[in-house]
Amino acid sequence: MTKTFTICALSCVGLAASAASASLIRPDSATATSTFSGLYDIGNTIDGSGLPANFTPADAHATYTTNNHWTTANGDTIGESATFYFNTPQTLGVFHMWNHRSNGIAANPHYEVTLFDLILRDSASNVLLSLTNVVAQPDVAVAQNFSFAQTANVSSVQLVVRATANNNSSPYTGLAEVAFSVPAPGAAALLALAGLTAARRRR
Repeated sequence: MTKTFTICALSCVGLAASAASASLIRPDSATATSTFSGLYDIGNTIDGSGLPANFTPADAHATYTTNNHWTTANGDTIGESATFYFNTPQTLGVFHMWNHRSNGIAANPHYEVTLFDLILRDSASNVLLSLTNVVAQPDVAVAQNFSFAQTANVSSVQLVVRATANNNSSPYTGLAEVAFSVPAPGAAALLALAGLTAARRRR
């Protein structure tokens, strides 16, 4: 019974991520611990460059070029981070990440983030929620959606790179675009149903 519920719960979380609200919450500013140059700065991950107007998580990001990706300096990969800020504290429940699209474009590809930490903080830099060793996939053009416990009063979110594609052999890493949202009502109902089912099975 427990194994069946675990699979169901994970499925519901996946549905919550894929059914995330169409109203994306986009950071107002961002900083990074490393940048290749001004043509590849962290601002490219919050300005919609490489995506259509009014984009959604289902939209594919354009391939890697100047002014549409954040890329780190040569040799800066594991442990490098990007922090995204909100002028007004937000309630968040889903992280949408368009991974780096260097494969087939860069001379030494595989810049994609494949393992990361995500740290949510309030305006006083207190940690509200910390997610560690989150797995991401390389070679995905659309957003990868990561659900977490809905968290209020978020003023910043830090992403820390823990691994990149090709066994960390690439000298660079980075991202294409990021955004956030809260689960849509239907997805939230699925999560509530999963929790209710779990409670009944534990009795």
